[in-house]
Amino acid sequence: MNRTTGTYKTTTVSGESVKAFVPYPLPPENPKIELTDSLKRWLDQADLSLKNLNLAGSMVPSLDWFIYAFVRKEAVTSSQIEGTQATLIDLLTFEAEDNHSQSPDADLEEVCNYLDAIKYARSQLNDIKGLPLSMRLLNETHKHLMNGVRGGTKQPGAIRQSQNWIGGTRPGNAKFVPPPPQDLAQLISDLEKYIHAKDSLPHLIRIGLLHVQFETIHPYLDGNGRIGRLLITLLFEHWKILHQPLVYLSLYFKRNRNQYYHHLELVRTEGNWEAWTEFFLKGVCEICEEATKLIGHLVQIVTEDRDKVLKEESSSLYTLKLFELLPTHPVITMTKVVALLDTTKPTAMKAIATLEKLKILKEKTGRKRNRIFEYVDYTGKLKFGTELKMYRIVINYAFEDFVIKDESAEYALNAGYDFFYDSLVAAESDYKKIIKKLKNKPSMRSTQLEIYDSHWHKWTLLQDSAMWSESDKDIPTPHASDVVGGKLVSLNTILKKVKFTHTPQHKIRPKHRNK
Repeated sequence: MNRTTGTYKTTTVSGESVKAFVPYPLPPENPKIELTDSLKRWLDQADLSLKNLNLAGSMVPSLDWFIYAFVRKEAVTSSQIEGTQATLIDLLTFEAEDNHSQSPDADLEEVCNYLDAIKYARSQLNDIKGLPLSMRLLNETHKHLMNGVRGGTKQPGAIRQSQNWIGGTRPGNAKFVPPPPQDLAQLISDLEKYIHAKDSLPHLIRIGLLHVQFETIHPYLDGNGRIGRLLITLLFEHWKILHQPLVYLSLYFKRNRNQYYHHLELVRTEGNWEAWTEFFLKGVCEICEEATKLIGHLVQIVTEDRDKVLKEESSSLYTLKLFELLPTHPVITMTKVVALLDTTKPTAMKAIATLEKLKILKEKTGRKRNRIFEYVDYTGKLKFGTELKMYRIVINYAFEDFVIKDESAEYALNAGYDFFYDSLVAAESDYKKIIKKLKNKPSMRSTQLEIYDSHWHKWTLLQDSAMWSESDKDIPTPHASDVVGGKLVSLNTILKKVKFTHTPQHKIRPKHRNK
């Protein structure tokens, strides 16, 4: 459907003529957004997914576990979209460490700032005397977000007074130029009015519209993406769609980054709000369903491990107390345990030792002093989607008659996950050849497949977009819909079964690395 969602305004920036896009106010008009049968189905499914998540949240022993976890996961994932390299485990480890006299590294500091920004904004919305959901609240939140980090000199907490742009080296060759600064006051006023106006459109659809509008306005010189994603969370809370803040869409946008930007562009160029809205509602469904399953998995892990603690003869009251604190402190140190339990170091050591014996806690540094312990089964589920491991699959060919000639196939087999999906279709035929040779000629010298990552962790494939296999919980397998004919699953099976007995002559090396 073609509709005009804004107008282009020609301005001059540094002596160069630039066309900046100025969006029309919400809601969409001429024509109004059409609730097609497809949109209605996705809206119904999203409502059901939210109800199920609300129900799951109401049935857990302590919802604080999940608020703690999900907020931190969002802080990490939203920051990763902007290029930070900190992971959830990095954040949890930093919070557990005893000496915070030194600031975290730049990436981790940005994540900590995002966490602080979320806490600030939510505290204001939940305080009867706090700021309402408004541009003033977003400005103060932006100030927390940008405090002392990269971009911290670009007017934190203030609406921009100069022209910004997206892509390119200057406004003249940019992919997208947001509205000129002189138009921002009216645009922001219209945005605020729509947040608090009555509208027949369902709240879920309005949240999607408001996110796009904010990103199009791009009111700050830096940090617009993170504040725009945070706005989604705040709107859920403002309209009381969920009892607690358990829905964060950054992971969905991260997984579907190209589609996300494509749909934003379609709104601006073709006025296709319907396609964006369907994409957004699919994200709500996906994230709600994953969050509901995650809650179930985490509750199961804690319940089973609690039984182990209660049945262990060496367990003490302090052991049980420490265990009950692990969901909100899944990474701990000795000093942290002493403080949490308000006890002596020997008592804390015994509690940790018992949980280590039960394989609930695992020491992760290998050091004798200043050791760090992790609730590995719990964090293993929790960190899904937040890791930045550098995967490469090195295919060593034992078959002299088999050479990959398609460069894109080489990328698909060797590059990091950011490049994988773009190359997978082109590589399909080569996957078929590999699997066919391995299946039909088992007596031949084996193809040796080796997986490396930057931390030398246990084998995993594409953890950022994988679901845990029920048959083998150690190796995740991708969503069936995300692979070509299930070929990657077959390759995963090969990785588990093939014996590496031969050092072949031919080796394919990765041409580029995931940054």
